[in-house]
Amino acid sequence: MKKLVLATITVSLLAGCQLTKSPTGRTQALMYSSSDMSSLGAQSFEEMKKKEKIVTDHRVNGYVKCIANAITAQVPPYYGGSKWEVVGFG
Repeated sequence: MKKLVLATITVSLLAGCQLTKSPTGRTQALMYSSSDMSSLGAQSFEEMKKKEKIVTDHRVNGYVKCIANAITAQVPPYYGGSKWEVVGFG
């Protein structure tokens, strides 16, 4: 009986997953949709900004933004918008 319940739960969880290709070409199972992931990420970022100390040093922020701009320039457009908010925490 326990095996049947466990198998039913496992099949139900897997049925809710979406199989897709990652940027590296590997098959991956997604537990959340892209819009759900974006929403969760934005929510977590807002919580971090409230809880953590934000760096106000212009030199540090300029350096961090320079690196972030170089990285986000390589992100394909379908992974998010072209507008990114960059904050240094310290």
